[in-house]
Amino acid sequence: MPELPEVEIVAINLREWLQGSTVSKLEIIDEKILQNLSARTWKKHVQGRRCTAVTRRAKYLLCHFEGGRTLVGHLGMTGKIVKLAPDEGNRHSRFLVHLDNGQILSFKDPRRFGKAWLLDDAGLESLPELASLGPDPLVDGLTLDYLSDRFGKTARAIKVVLMEQSIIGGIGN
Repeated sequence: MPELPEVEIVAINLREWLQGSTVSKLEIIDEKILQNLSARTWKKHVQGRRCTAVTRRAKYLLCHFEGGRTLVGHLGMTGKIVKLAPDEGNRHSRFLVHLDNGQILSFKDPRRFGKAWLLDDAGLESLPELASLGPDPLVDGLTLDYLSDRFGKTARAIKVVLMEQSIIGGIGN
């Protein structure tokens, strides 16, 4: 499972590669990754739109597009996002994002555990996976009072509490 620092690196790369660019073509290879809408609906709301921002919430990547839609992605156990070289094949690619500058981004996921949602910006927090997350240690910061409050009320092992996503979002094994 990609850990929080790895997902942060993916977010940094996506800010460089995707943010400010327009999606000229969205190629869905494996519809199983799409959690809430059809490939046709995804294409309707993403193709021809500029990515205005890339953010991260715990281990979820959020790519915000013009028109008030956000692509929310989770890499699963083996997922990664890479730039494809012109002569590179798309083995294990689940979807391809063709950009107006000629670059192609590929979501590669050999074990097929990755997931993606396309949501209205206003409905982001209605996604249970996002709504149940605790503070993100790299974004929200963690105070001594917060940690003392959460850890002082339990007899569970510290590792178990640290990995509970509703207490601290994004920490993994």
